[in-house]
Amino acid sequence: AMLSHVDMPPSSKLALLSSFLGAAAASMQFAAAESLTGDVACSVFAAGLFAFSNTAWKFSTQFEVFALNNIFSSSILLLTLHFLRHQRGWTPLLGSFLCGLALTNQHTIVVLVLVSVVFAVWRSRLSLLHPRRMLVLLVLFVLGLSPYCYLFVAGSRPPMGSWGLFQDMRGLLRHVLREEYGTFQLYTSGRSELSSNTTSVQTWESRWKRNVADYWSNLNEETAGVGPFLFVLGLILLLLAKDANQVTGGAYLVVYLAVYMAIFTSLANLPDSKFYDDILRRFWMQPNQVVFLVIAYGASTSVQSLLNVRAGQFVRPVVLAAIIALQLMRNFPRRNMYNNMIVHRFALDQLSALPPHSIALCSGDLNYFPVLYLRSCERRRQDVLLLNTAMMKGEWFQAQQEFLSTPVVLPGRRYAPEVPHCDEHVYNLRCFLEANL
Repeated sequence: AMLSHVDMPPSSKLALLSSFLGAAAASMQFAAAESLTGDVACSVFAAGLFAFSNTAWKFSTQFEVFALNNIFSSSILLLTLHFLRHQRGWTPLLGSFLCGLALTNQHTIVVLVLVSVVFAVWRSRLSLLHPRRMLVLLVLFVLGLSPYCYLFVAGSRPPMGSWGLFQDMRGLLRHVLREEYGTFQLYTSGRSELSSNTTSVQTWESRWKRNVADYWSNLNEETAGVGPFLFVLGLILLLLAKDANQVTGGAYLVVYLAVYMAIFTSLANLPDSKFYDDILRRFWMQPNQVVFLVIAYGASTSVQSLLNVRAGQFVRPVVLAAIIALQLMRNFPRRNMYNNMIVHRFALDQLSALPPHSIALCSGDLNYFPVLYLRSCERRRQDVLLLNTAMMKGEWFQAQQEFLSTPVVLPGRRYAPEVPHCDEHVYNLRCFLEANL
């Protein structure tokens, strides 16, 4: 709403909004690190590591759910660390609302919500488990989930490209559970990850090893090669901490990181292919926030032991700034999107090649959404009808197109390209073409 009167393309406005969210997430990262360490310089270091990491930078300059998820997760980390240290009464109230709101955006946040609730209740059982207090917290949590109510309003007139049909509880539940995405999984096409001779245990073990190795490799790449070493150092120092508040905060971070990695690496069932690496690595930003907090603690504690040495006071800012500068130098060439119009030109070329009044079947986000943007936001080629083959596989798609009075004939309930024959329930590409030519 604030950007509605700004004279720039809609895509630029949304990218600018993501940039604001990314900057806010980095600020929350700084505050969380300062709550854990009490060290401003090392907190700036933690915020810089996160903000200028390749993946966080990437999703802070394009419109996706992950920039918003980053600010939610960093805010919940901050509130939990603050509550574990101070037990302020307002913290659980705000935290309950934020937890509900975060769950309407991205599913992986559920691990952070559960671990945060467990540690908060453990820290202040008598206060939080009082019936009246629990009722207030539950009401605030449900209030945070209220954006789902908007789906009923939006479902009364779904726009072109809308995923799902929300006119009943079944449609809402399908969306809440992200059923088309696999519900806590990332791949739903049925393609096996390993050969048919492997057992489920072997599949799980191979998946876990591959995903953990990918995370470790990604952490090394994101932090100019120093992240794994600094994390291990910080973890050791955190486990040896003598301050009770730091021990509790450290336990919270370690447990959350362990639970997230155990659950996500077990369920992330993407095929072992370079093509899917980018999809997988966007989910590493959440654990990275914890890793960077641990790194900040390690940097703060190890440097404090050098403060008695006169040179230590001067070496610290230089070393920390050098690491951030190295990270910036490595990632800026990849993240500099100034005057990058490749996707826009690609979409224009696709549209210009289509005959008048065409039906265009698009497979994949890169082929569909840029063209949809040109048609919906720039009002280009209104004679062309765009259909997303991934959406056509949904059982709701036929009902949605009938509701929108789309001028297309769907010979069955859902598109299933693998079936040899068509009926009223499923149809393949041959049957679709015969019905519309």
